[in-house]
Amino acid sequence: MLMVGHGTSMLPLYASGTVLVIQPLQWEHLRAGMTVVYYKPGAMPLMLVAHVLKARNGAAWVTQGLSRAEPDMTAVTPENYMGVVVAACHRPDSAPAGLAVLQHLAVKSEANCLMRCHVEGSGSRQPADHTARPGLPDKTLGPK
Repeated sequence: MLMVGHGTSMLPLYASGTVLVIQPLQWEHLRAGMTVVYYKPGAMPLMLVAHVLKARNGAAWVTQGLSRAEPDMTAVTPENYMGVVVAACHRPDSAPAGLAVLQHLAVKSEANCLMRCHVEGSGSRQPADHTARPGLPDKTLGPK
């Protein structure tokens, strides 16, 4: 799943307009420090939030935006959890805003991606910095 982030709650890591790649990870493999996406139950229109897992609170997780002083009021539960952020592509300053950034990244520019790779089964992650050239085969991707 792809999501275009908006707002300032995840600065300095994710600026507004950053394209986030979301992938489901089993609930039991979630760990503090991972960035997850969840929805706020009852919010209309549907409101998705990408924030960092801070601590377990019973069967739920407490989350917080990196630039926020206080944790989120909505707990992340198996019912509202959508997945973890596995990659984030920052759009160039000259790129269009909003959903148009996806097309721009796909056909017109080199995108700087910060990837978070999760080791299957353990839930741990090993950060790696990659530069992707959209439109080229995957074998062109690699560490800087």
